[in-house]
Amino acid sequence: MIQANIIEDRKVIIARFINRLNRDIFNVVELQHYVKLKDIVHMATNVERQIKRKSSVRPLFSSTSFSSSWRLNLKRKRLAQPKSLLMGKVKTNL
Repeated sequence: MIQANIIEDRKVIIARFINRLNRDIFNVVELQHYVKLKDIVHMATNVERQIKRKSSVRPLFSSTSFSSSWRLNLKRKRLAQPKSLLMGKVKTNL
C-alpha cells in the first residue's frame, strides 16, 4: 500500500496481519493484549518458535515402541528355547 500512497488505518493493518497467521499462532495471539503491529509480530514469532520447539521434541517414552520392543524380545526368547520345552513334555517309550 506504500507504493500506491494509500494510508491505511492501523487497525486495518493489524487485522489483515492477524487473519493471515497460521491458525495455531492466531489462536494464541488473539488472546493477548497488543497496541502496535510490532507487538503482534513479536508475539507471533515467539509463539511460532514455541510450536516448532514442541514439535521437534521427541517423547522419552512411547507406549508403542516399548510394547513392540517387548514383543520382539519375547519372540527372540521363544526362538532360543528348544522345541521340546515349547511343545510340552515329550513322552518316550523306553
